[in-house]
Amino acid sequence: MILGISQKLHMLVVCHCYRLENDVVRIISARQATKNEMMYYRRGNGMRDEYDFSSARENPYIPKLKKQITIRLDAQTIEYFKLMAEETGITYQNLINQYLAECAKNKKSYHYTFT
Repeated sequence: MILGISQKLHMLVVCHCYRLENDVVRIISARQATKNEMMYYRRGNGMRDEYDFSSARENPYIPKLKKQITIRLDAQTIEYFKLMAEETGITYQNLINQYLAECAKNKKSYHYTFT
């Protein structure tokens, strides 16, 4: 677990794991720190009043971060990707993301005609 500050300056407790074999960071849970946790760290039990970031380096995982959104899909579309997930062993959400990323990479355009 790590303690961090969000973009909105909320103190967060994040439980994560890093898989070397496929260079993946998985966030297991992330939540806002409780008042007791904030006080514990601020009292010097793991967190200082100030840190020197002059020799810090940029987070190498930033390009790999995904943004969570809400999207409405037809039941048949979801079922298609879930069946493909069973065949490939890749989660259906990742399959949908890979498909859309491939479309974006190749600048695939969509042409729809109303009938």
